[in-house]
Amino acid sequence: MRTYAFIDASNIIYGARTEGWLIDQKKLFNYLKTKFKTSKTLFYFGKDDNNKKQLGFLKKLESFGFTLKVKQIKRFGNRQKANCDVDLTLNMVLLKEKYDRAIVLTGDGDFLPLFEHLKK
Repeated sequence: MRTYAFIDASNIIYGARTEGWLIDQKKLFNYLKTKFKTSKTLFYFGKDDNNKKQLGFLKKLESFGFTLKVKQIKRFGNRQKANCDVDLTLNMVLLKEKYDRAIVLTGDGDFLPLFEHLKK
């Protein structure tokens, strides 16, 4: 069974941080690979080219084996957003013939219509 994992990094990282948790991304990658035999783990992330620490983080993720789907953030006053949800959704639809099972890590309920569509 071909399994792809789709990770909505913003919701996962910041959601965990809100609860006082930090996610060990290497352990997460290895867990998905071992437990679910993932053949591809896509990591959707909004980056800031001025943030050197973040760029180092992305290099580390790549070395673990993640397939990075990175988008430049946009600033709106004090807020910043990358809006990777559409990218994740489009990839799930376009890649659907390449996987038999999908694991989606997100805290966003907006994906429900996508999941219903893919189940059909």
